Amino acid sequence: MKAIKVSELLKYIKKMINSDYFLSKVQVEGEISNIKYHNNGNIYFSLKDESSRVNCIMYKWNIDESENTIFQNGDKVEVRGTVNLYEKDGTLSIFVNKMEKSGIGDQYKEFLEIKESLLKEGLFDESKKKELPLFPNTIGVVTSPTGAAIRDIIHIVRRRNSNVSIIVYPALVQGARSAESVRKGIEYFNENLVDIIIIGRGGGSYEELSSFNDKELAYTIYNSDVPIVSAVGHEVDFVISDFVSDRRAPTPSAAAEISVPLLEDMIMNQDNMMNRAKNIVDNSISTNENRLEQLKLKMKYLAPMNKIDNTIEKTRKIYGRIVEITNLKLDYETRNLDILLKRTEYLNPDKMINKGYTIVKDNQNRPIKSIDDISVDSDIYIQFTDGTAEATIKSIKEKSNELNI
Repeated sequence: MKAIKVSELLKYIKKMINSDYFLSKVQVEGEISNIKYHNNGNIYFSLKDESSRVNCIMYKWNIDESENTIFQNGDKVEVRGTVNLYEKDGTLSIFVNKMEKSGIGDQYKEFLEIKESLLKEGLFDESKKKELPLFPNTIGVVTSPTGAAIRDIIHIVRRRNSNVSIIVYPALVQGARSAESVRKGIEYFNENLVDIIIIGRGGGSYEELSSFNDKELAYTIYNSDVPIVSAVGHEVDFVISDFVSDRRAPTPSAAAEISVPLLEDMIMNQDNMMNRAKNIVDNSISTNENRLEQLKLKMKYLAPMNKIDNTIEKTRKIYGRIVEITNLKLDYETRNLDILLKRTEYLNPDKMINKGYTIVKDNQNRPIKSIDDISVDSDIYIQFTDGTAEATIKSIKEKSNELNI
């Protein structure tokens, strides 16, 4: 028998499908997954059961708007339509002419049952959620070491504060063993303490995200001593880990932004804290001085001279102790202020230039912090200690990312 081309095989299969009366008016029941309402009015989704899945398309002219029915992931539906084969890649689809709801799909029903059970147990209680630290030093990330999620997290953390370290626990994020793998990652970071744990992946189909609906994983998240950010990377659908985690982020990049404040904001917060501390000390001194004066007046008019003398002596001792404590507090805050001023002086751009560094700005006099701020053929200005040079970007090379920082 003579071999035929792939295209010839697919054309033959499509011809057989098109000539089959049953496949031209097929009626199928299943659970909706990965549904998307396109801007052109069409509905794209998958229809699945416990073992198989098929792609479906419902064109806008087949949608009965009078029924005002909104379909979503997890709906159990019955569709009628025509089976079609896309010759270019051999994909089998159903062109849906009619679709009706027939209940809730088994997988979505299981999701709702787990969610309701954990809600009753208090795992979603907002009062039990842990606050993220303001100044984290180390972030633990439980995700695939080769996926887009970890690259996005590393990029954002480096841009916001390069002093923060990242430790990656290589985990499976889909498949039968993925929930167990993520649980082990959380347990690892609870034994090897980090400041924040980020768990998640860079999006995917509803089935691919199902690991994060695991009940045992929810208990592990809830019992973690380290605050956890869930970043499954799906804007629309929520998973169980989103509800039980201390914070939920729509994407891994957003999780990095939530977890790591900008270095400039940290310095500003320290300044504000120092100012508040100084005001507290000043107010304490003023209040105690006023109380002392009031006490002197009362003793002058209400007590005999010997009692007045004794009370004045005691008051002087109390005042001396107050002044001593206040001075100690003031010295402590002054030392902290000196440290902060030295840090600020160290970060002064003009000082950095005198040490041999340069400042690179764009044509609007804005500092360039990343290759994302420039493009090929754009003009830049390089400031030295004794002048400025103008240059033009000829090429851009991105620095390769490392997993452990």
